[in-house]
Amino acid sequence: MALKAQVFVLIIAFNFIAFEVRSQPSVTAKDVTIRRTEYGVPHLLSSTLRGVAFGLAYCEMEDYGERVVKPLVEAQGKMGLIQGLDAVEGDMINKQIHEVVTEKYNLLSFETRAMLNGFAEGVTYYLMENPDVFPEYSNFKFNGIDVAVVSTFVTQPLRGKRILDKMKIRKALLDSLNADNESGSNTWAFGPEKTESGHAILMRNPHLSWQAGYYEAHLTVPGILNFYGDFRIGGLFGIVGGFNDRLGWSTTNNNPDIDEFYAIPVDPDKPDHYLLDGKSIPLKRKMVEVEFKNGKGTGIEKKEFLTTSHGPVVAREDGMIYLLKRAGHLEVRRAEQFTQMMLAQNLADWKTAMRLQAITQSNYTYADADKNIFYVWNGTIPILSQASGGDSLAIQVNSEQQIWSAFIPFDELPQLYNPKGGYLHNENDPFHFTNLNEILLPKDYPTYFAKPRLRQRSQHSLGLIHNSDKYSLEEVVELKHSMRMEIAYQLKDDLLL
Repeated sequence: MALKAQVFVLIIAFNFIAFEVRSQPSVTAKDVTIRRTEYGVPHLLSSTLRGVAFGLAYCEMEDYGERVVKPLVEAQGKMGLIQGLDAVEGDMINKQIHEVVTEKYNLLSFETRAMLNGFAEGVTYYLMENPDVFPEYSNFKFNGIDVAVVSTFVTQPLRGKRILDKMKIRKALLDSLNADNESGSNTWAFGPEKTESGHAILMRNPHLSWQAGYYEAHLTVPGILNFYGDFRIGGLFGIVGGFNDRLGWSTTNNNPDIDEFYAIPVDPDKPDHYLLDGKSIPLKRKMVEVEFKNGKGTGIEKKEFLTTSHGPVVAREDGMIYLLKRAGHLEVRRAEQFTQMMLAQNLADWKTAMRLQAITQSNYTYADADKNIFYVWNGTIPILSQASGGDSLAIQVNSEQQIWSAFIPFDELPQLYNPKGGYLHNENDPFHFTNLNEILLPKDYPTYFAKPRLRQRSQHSLGLIHNSDKYSLEEVVELKHSMRMEIAYQLKDDLLL
C-alpha cells in the first residue's frame, strides 16, 4: 500500500467533530477550521500556512494551556514578572537568545515565518478570548520571534567549578546507565522488494510517556501542505516523526558527540585576557538586565556574562579559561529545517532540508511514495583536529586551529539508500548494523563516531526482519507487537541443562 493510500485510510477511520473558532477578529482566525476525532486529535484545515499554525496553537492551548504559554513567556525573558526572583537566571539566558533570533528572523523563509507568526497569533488569540482561564498570562502578546526562540538552543554558562569537579563522575554514571538502558524508540523501513504491495512502508514505534511533550495533529493547506505528525507542546517544531502525501520519516536517539570542552591559558600580563596563537585576546562582556516581581512591586536584577568568539566561558581557574563549544548554539534555523521537511515532495527535497544541519542529532529513517527508503545517522558533528575530550576531559589548546570550526557535511554522515534486502532498522543503537547486507564499517568514519553496538532490542528486530520474507502492512503491524524476549531464547539451552 503506497504512503498516500495509507494516509487516506488513517484519516477516514476517525469520527470527526467539526467546529469553527468562535469570533473572527483577524484573517487568521477566519481562515482555520478545526476538526477533532473522538480521541481529541485535531485535524486543521486552512488556506494558508499561517492559518493552520494558528489552529494548531489554539488546540494546544485548549488541551495543555500553561504548558503552551509558559515557554513563550520564558522566551521573552519575562517569567520573573510571574514567578519572581527564582526565574531571573533563565530570563537572562532567554533574553540573549531573543536578541539573536530577532536579528536573524527575517533570514528565515516566508513559509517558516508564516507558521511561526500564525502559532504566536493562535496563543495570543486564545488568551484574549479566555482572560479568566490564565489570568496571570492574559496581558501577554506573542509573535513569531518568541516561537522561534523556543526551538533555539543556547549553551548556558555553567558553574565552572562544579562542571570541572563532576565531569568524570558524570561520564562514569552515563556509561553505566547506557550499558543497561534499553529504553527509546524503534523504527523500520521496507522497500518494494520487501513488501507484498511493492510500495514502501515506514513503521514508527516511539517509546514516549504521556508527559513527553509531543502533540499529535494533522495540518492541511490544500495544494501546499498535508502533514500528519507530532509537534512540540509550547512550540511549533521539534517533530519526532510524521508524513505527508509523498513521504514520511521517523527518528530514534543517537547521541553523537556534538560539543567540546576547551581550556585556554590566560594572559598573565593582562587581566581578563586569554592567549591564542601568541595573541592576547580580551574576554567579551555582556551585561544583561531583567525585571522580576517583588511583592506588589518589581525589582531589577543584573548579571554580567563572559564569552569568547568560540563560546561562553564556564569557568576561570588554575591559569585557564574554560569554554564549552556546542553545535547548535544559537542556531535559529531549526524551524526552517522542519518546515522544509514537512513541505518536501521527494527525497531530493527532503535531503536539501536535512543539509541545513540545524537539527543537531537523531537517526532519521525515511520512506516515500516513489518506493525509496533511506537512513542517516544524523548529527551536526564537529570536524576535530585532535581527539575528542568527550564528557570527561577539557582539551588544552593554544591555537585557533585546535578549536573546531566546521561540521562534517550531511552527505558524509553514515547513511544507506535502498539497501540490499530492502529493509532499514534502528532501535537507538549506532549505525553500523542498520542493514546486515550492507554493514557500515567503523574504519570508514572518524574515530570519535559511535562505536558498534547491537543490544537486545536490535537483535530482536533483526531476528524478525532480516530474511527474504515479504510483508503486508498488517503483518508489519503484527511484527511490531512481537512479545518475544530475545535474551530468553539465547539463554534457554543453558538454563534447561
